[in-house]
Amino acid sequence: MSLKSLIASGTKVWLDSIEPKLVETNRRLGATGATSNPIIISDIIKGGAFDDRIGAAVAKGLKDDAIA
Repeated sequence: MSLKSLIASGTKVWLDSIEPKLVETNRRLGATGATSNPIIISDIIKGGAFDDRIGAAVAKGLKDDAIA
């Protein structure tokens, strides 16, 4: 069953990751949103997926808690 079929049947599709490219692709396909947990988020951050966003926040002078 395709993602479109699930959505057409009224199912809300949520991703179990917030990996930016995965979310972007699947939101275009109709996914409702994304959820995650601290370990997944930590791995994504370690992989550099948020480096640009974190760097921009640091450059603005935001504190760690605001960035998080």
